[in-house]
Amino acid sequence: MRDHRSAIRSEPVDVPLGIEIFQDGRRHFLNFHEIGEAPIARQLRDAALGVMGDRGGGVKAAATAAAYQDAADYAVKQLLPRLLPEEQPLDIKTLVPATLHSGLFEGRTSPASVRTTLARRLLLDAAEAAKADASVAYLKRLKLHGFSRPSRPYTSEELEAIVGWCKGRLNDLFLRRLSAFRMLDEGASEDSTQGAIEVARQIVALRDHPATVRDWVAWVLVVGPESDRPLSGPYGEAVRLLSPTVLDAQATALLIINEFGAEASVLISMDTVDFERAPDDSSLTRISGLKSRADRAVSRKGNGVSTWSGGRVIERWITATAHLRSWTDTDHLLIWVQSERSDKTLRHPVATAIPQRPIVLEGDSSVVSLPSGGTVRMSTQRMRKTWAARADRVVGGGVRGAIDPNHSARVSWTFYRGAGLSEEERLEIIADGQDEYYASILAVGYIIADSESPEEIRRRLWHEGLSDETIDKVLAEALDDTGTAGCVDPRAVPGQKLGTLCRKTPFACLLCPNAVFTTIHLPIILALADRIDRDREEQVAEVFISTWAGVAARVDQILEAFSQEAVDEAMSDLEAAQERLRVLEEAYGR
Repeated sequence: MRDHRSAIRSEPVDVPLGIEIFQDGRRHFLNFHEIGEAPIARQLRDAALGVMGDRGGGVKAAATAAAYQDAADYAVKQLLPRLLPEEQPLDIKTLVPATLHSGLFEGRTSPASVRTTLARRLLLDAAEAAKADASVAYLKRLKLHGFSRPSRPYTSEELEAIVGWCKGRLNDLFLRRLSAFRMLDEGASEDSTQGAIEVARQIVALRDHPATVRDWVAWVLVVGPESDRPLSGPYGEAVRLLSPTVLDAQATALLIINEFGAEASVLISMDTVDFERAPDDSSLTRISGLKSRADRAVSRKGNGVSTWSGGRVIERWITATAHLRSWTDTDHLLIWVQSERSDKTLRHPVATAIPQRPIVLEGDSSVVSLPSGGTVRMSTQRMRKTWAARADRVVGGGVRGAIDPNHSARVSWTFYRGAGLSEEERLEIIADGQDEYYASILAVGYIIADSESPEEIRRRLWHEGLSDETIDKVLAEALDDTGTAGCVDPRAVPGQKLGTLCRKTPFACLLCPNAVFTTIHLPIILALADRIDRDREEQVAEVFISTWAGVAARVDQILEAFSQEAVDEAMSDLEAAQERLRVLEEAYGR
C-alpha cells in the first residue's frame, strides 16, 4: 500500500481480500478474507485502508495496522450472533443501530478497550461510505473513553532514579565498547579509537573466517554484523560489546528529552543530521525539527561541561552506533541490536524507531526501583511533562495556581481573561499578555545592522537557527526580495501549508519570522515610516491601530538598529522608494 521511505501509493495487488504493506524493506499482509464472505469484510477492509496513513504522509506501523485488522475481526464475531434475519448476510448497509449497540457497545461506554474503540472507528467509516445514515448518527453520538490517564510530571525522587538508571545503562554501553576497542589497541580511549580501527582493518584483510571474539570485533567494526548468524558464541559476544540494546536507546531518548524537551514522536523521527554543534568550538548543540517551543533548543549545560549533558550524550550515542548506521545505510538516530525480528528490524539484527513506533510508552514493562521502595515506570510523555514543569513559564504570583502555570502570558490572556478571577488578577493577565504580544512583534525576523562584522553576523544567525547555506545568502544579499525585506524561505510561511509559495502582502513581511532586513531595505523602510507618520496625523486612532500598529513598532525597531550614517545614505534613495511603496500599495493594498 505505502512505502514511507520511497513513495506513497495505493494500488490493487494480486492477493486475497486484505491489505499488503511494504515498509522498511519488509512486506506485511493483513488478511480480511478470514473475516468471512459477507459484504462487511470488504467494507471493513476499505475502511481500514483509509486509516493506514499517518499525518506525516507515511504509513502506520505494521503492529498498529494489525490492531485495526484485529478490531475488524472482533466486530464481526460480536455482531454475527445478534443479526436479525433481514440483516443477513452481514452488511453495514442493512445493519441497524440496535444490533450495533447490543453486539459491541452496550455497557461499554466507559472505559472501552482499544479494540472496541478501533472497531467503532472502522464501522463509522464504513457506514459513512455506504451512506447508512442511521448507523452513522448512532456511532457519532457514541462516546468511548479508554483506559489511558493524563501523564503527570515525575517527582524529584522518581526523576533522579530514572536519570540514574539511564546513566548506568549508557555507562555500561560505553565501557563495553571501550573494552572491545582495547582488544585491538591497548591505548584506545573513548575519544581515540582510530588505532583500533586500523588494527581491525588489518585483521579483516588477513582472515577469511573470524574465530575469536577479537576477530569478530574487528569484523563487526569494519564489515558489519551478519544477518543470518545467531547472536551467540564469539560473534554474539562481539556484537554485544560493540552495540547498544533497545534499553540503551530508551536511556538515550529519556536523557535527551529531560534536557531538550523534545516530543518523543519528533525525537524518534530524527536523523543524525538533525543535530549539530555550534561553530567556533562552541559547547552548544542544537536540535533542528523540534516544535515551536523548542525549535532552537540547545544543550544549556554545554558539551564541554559534563559527560552527561544532553549534547554530549547525543554525540557519544552517534559515535557508539556509527557501525550499525553504516551497515544498514541509514541516518536514524535511535538504532540498536536485538535478537528477534520485528517490524522495527531494518536489517537483522539491527532495529530502529520510526514515527508511530515508540521507544517508551506508559505501561511499558521497563521499571526503575525507588530508594524509598516501590517502582516507577519509564515514559517519554512523563519525562517531557517533567521538563515542561521545570520551564519558567509561570504567569506571575497574582494568578499562580488559578490557571495552568505552563501557559505563557499570551495564552493566559486568550483563554483565562474571563475566568473566575478577581478584576486585579484579570488586569494582570491582560497586561502581561499585551506585553508578550508586543514583544513577539519585535522578536520575529532578522535585522542585519551595519555595525556587525560578517563573522558576528554568521555566529548570531547560526544561534538564531539559520543554516550555513541561508547565512551565505544573507551575507551575499542573495535572498529572494519581497519588496520590503529579504526572505529566508518563501515556502515555509506561517499560516500556510508547508511547501506552498507565500501568498502574503509585502507589508506582512514586517511581522514575518522569515524576513531579513539589511541596509538595502532601509530606503523602503524609511518610506514606510514616512507614510505611517502621515497616517498617524490624519487617521482616527482605531483606524490607525488596525492598519499600522504592529508594523509601526517594527519599523521603529528596524531603524533604531542602523547607524545614522546608514540612514542618511538611504535617504538619498527615499524618493524612488516612495514610488516603489505606492506601486506596492496599488498592487497589494495595505
